[in-house]
Amino acid sequence: MTLFYYVPWWLVTAVVTLICVAVACGGHILVRRAFPRTNFIEHNEVAGFIVAVVGVLYAVLLGFLTVVVWEHFSAAEDQTVQEVDAATDIARFADQIDAIDRLRVVSDLKSYTGAVIHDEWPKMQNGESSAKAQLYVTRLFADASEMRVKSLRDANLQNHLLDRVQTMADLRRRRITSDQSAMPPVVWASLIAGGAALMGFIYLFGLKNFKAQLLMTAATATMIGLCFSIVISLDYPYRGDISISPERWIALDRELTAGGLDAGSKRVPREKMRGFQ
Repeated sequence: MTLFYYVPWWLVTAVVTLICVAVACGGHILVRRAFPRTNFIEHNEVAGFIVAVVGVLYAVLLGFLTVVVWEHFSAAEDQTVQEVDAATDIARFADQIDAIDRLRVVSDLKSYTGAVIHDEWPKMQNGESSAKAQLYVTRLFADASEMRVKSLRDANLQNHLLDRVQTMADLRRRRITSDQSAMPPVVWASLIAGGAALMGFIYLFGLKNFKAQLLMTAATATMIGLCFSIVISLDYPYRGDISISPERWIALDRELTAGGLDAGSKRVPREKMRGFQ
């Protein structure tokens, strides 16, 4: 299944749909050839009632699973936004602390941002995470913990800084955990078996013009294939063409660089950070 995430989304949609159409129409042709003398028109009344029930049940199942996958994708996207927001808050609080402490925090934050963009995000395409990103998270914890506290204001800043580092670390773990399928194998098996059962009942219908009936079978299989392709495309939030991009991380990294933080000698202008609220 993961092979689909290494090709463009439109190709995934085309391939999945064509497979469904080919299997459904091929099965219909085989059934007709296996029972050439059977008058399927006689079964229309009973088959119509059964296929209506089976079709509704399968539509509910397919629609429910599509919603589940979409919510999984949406939740992962929200967590990514919150993670960037937490990193932005770290830069904001670092702007208020002593210059030496600020230099360490900002340097490690920018290193973490770069590791997420250039190392972790590509690895998440394969379900992996970055050791570099984990290293810089650990360093940020150390930077905040070892911050020199000279006043109550410094103590408050340190508490807030530690809280945002912890939040960012928690959200990173959730992001890595979210890079998994929302559809267990048993659900995929049920989905495929249900589609096969539905097509089987459709085979019991009969029309005088078999070509017209074959077109109806192809249309039904096309709709099932399109739904399958949507579920496949959204199942892994950080893989494939339709995936969560590191765009907000790139924007944050650009603003940190524009603020001179890569040189380690300037503070982040507050107006530069207003776009990341």
